[in-house]
Amino acid sequence: MPSSGFTQTYEVGSTKATYVQMTGITTAKTIPKATIGRKIWMQATTQGVRWRPDGTDPTATVGMLIPANETVEYIGNLSDIRVIEATGGAILNIIIFK
Repeated sequence: MPSSGFTQTYEVGSTKATYVQMTGITTAKTIPKATIGRKIWMQATTQGVRWRPDGTDPTATVGMLIPANETVEYIGNLSDIRVIEATGGAILNIIIFK
């Protein structure tokens, strides 16, 4: 099932940022629009999300955990990030900084 959600662009000081929301992350996915930036904030809501920055698919039990209602900041190659829900019904809110 493809991720659903929406995208918006915000002005943050002199840096533009793009918002993406991912739902239905039952299989490992890349982050939409990840190629436009080098810094990202990821916030899991409802349920936890697992992620890996090395291009390898995480599973529901393997990968770095973002617990529900927690935020992670990552700087690096965003196109290699893969995410999956740790528990069904997870929502991942993402801010990508250009």
